Amino acid sequence: MSEVDPLVSHARLAGQTRGVIRRLAGFQRGRHRVPEEHDAAAERFLVQAGADTVAERAAEIHAAVRKAFGYTRRKLVLEQIDASASIRAPDFALRLWLEQDPKDPAAWIMPLELGGFASSAVLENPALHQAFNAWCDRIVISLPAGSDVLARVDALEDAGFTTGLDYDPTGAWLELIVPRDDLVLRMTPNELSLRLITGPDLPALITRGRQLVLSLAGDDTGLLG
Repeated sequence: MSEVDPLVSHARLAGQTRGVIRRLAGFQRGRHRVPEEHDAAAERFLVQAGADTVAERAAEIHAAVRKAFGYTRRKLVLEQIDASASIRAPDFALRLWLEQDPKDPAAWIMPLELGGFASSAVLENPALHQAFNAWCDRIVISLPAGSDVLARVDALEDAGFTTGLDYDPTGAWLELIVPRDDLVLRMTPNELSLRLITGPDLPALITRGRQLVLSLAGDDTGLLG
């Protein structure tokens, strides 16, 4: 491992859950209507109807973190504003929020991001794995805005990565499956994400993701800028 852990300095752990709007805690049958479009009115309604659902999820995660790490109350701070919440701890910070599913106006998604790690030791701590294995299945790295995805496709092909490589011809995304590392790499103009082929396993994701990030930082594909 390098002296500066690339996951501590550049990455965050992420996950996402999904549900239908009519089952949100604040949705009242007979009074509320399920949105049929993606618009500002639907987003406002989702914030109102979904606040209790976010509160329930944040409380569940807060309890899991408190149990795994043994933090005292003063060291574990939960705050919520409408349909978003954050949890601050000495070793990391978490945020989650509710938004309309961009693929289905009648559904919601709840992204979760975990970052601000105090050290590499936090990522190796079994308490972190215990608390977040159910919630985090991806490593996400922010890229310089407007990164050229198609240029990265060309670089990958020139480097011999043709098997397992797929991409959108307009440059919206690329995806590379790396079976030997059990990883799927996905890039958009704004971020690079990694997940395991075989499913959620946070300790393995952290180990293999770190190895791949270190290798990408020193190669000619330009994936990390």
